Amino acid sequence: MGVICTGLVLLGLSYAWNFIVPRDVVWSQEQARESAQAAANLHQMTHVAGHSDISRSSDEDKRHVEAHLASAQKRFDESRAGLDRAVALRENSATALRWIGIGLSGFGILLYLAAQASHDGSPRRPRGSEKKVATKR
Repeated sequence: MGVICTGLVLLGLSYAWNFIVPRDVVWSQEQARESAQAAANLHQMTHVAGHSDISRSSDEDKRHVEAHLASAQKRFDESRAGLDRAVALRENSATALRWIGIGLSGFGILLYLAAQASHDGSPRRPRGSEKKVATKR
C-alpha cells in the first residue's frame, strides 16, 4: 500500500507542480528583464532597418544598421532559447513526476494483487507442522 500511496502522491504533486514551484527557480527576474530588453532592442532595430531613410544612406551606414540588427536578432534568439529551455525544464519535471507516480502506483497495484493471489483465502499451516502418523509394522 505504501508504494501505491507514494505513486498517488507523486501523481498529485505533478499536477500541482507549476503552482508549488515558483517561476524564479527556472527563470529569474533578471533573465526576464534581459529578455524583454532584447525583444525591445530587436523591435527598435527592425524599425530602424525598415525606415525609408536607410535606403538612401551610404553603404557604410547600411552595413552598420544591418550589423546592429543581426546583433539584436542574435541576442533575442539566445534569450528566447533560454526561456524555451526554462519552460521545458519546468514542464519536463512535472511530466517526470507524473510518469514516476503512474509507474509506482501501477507497480504497487501489481504487488498488492500478487499478495492477494498468494493468500487465496485458505488458511495455511507453517511447514513442518503436519502431524506425523505412526505406522505399525
